[in-house]
Amino acid sequence: MAYLAGVKKEDLRSLCEDLGLTVTSKMSIIAIRDLIINDTNYDEEFTREHLKSIIQNRKSDYEQRMKEIESERAFEWKNYGYLSHSNRQLLMGWVWRNLLLRSKSYFRNSNHKRMTFSS
Repeated sequence: MAYLAGVKKEDLRSLCEDLGLTVTSKMSIIAIRDLIINDTNYDEEFTREHLKSIIQNRKSDYEQRMKEIESERAFEWKNYGYLSHSNRQLLMGWVWRNLLLRSKSYFRNSNHKRMTFSS
């Protein structure tokens, strides 16, 4: 059961879905862990190995996405030198727009407080 300690909630939710267990959005990590352990079909070895594969898949998906983003950025900056002045301005506007959208979603999906600026 120690293998369930320190696991992300999203990984436990995924494990529950694969095991056919119902998880609500309001359940805590401890409640999800107890749901898994108290299941009548609970098999510790299978659950441990399946959880390992879920975590590995999530990490490899994340790494793949980071490589794709890095490749896209390298391509954009490589072509940046070939752009005219007006196209460079358009590209920089696009970069700043995406940066702003990502930061908004970051603050929306986290506990960080938004910074406000007064005029």
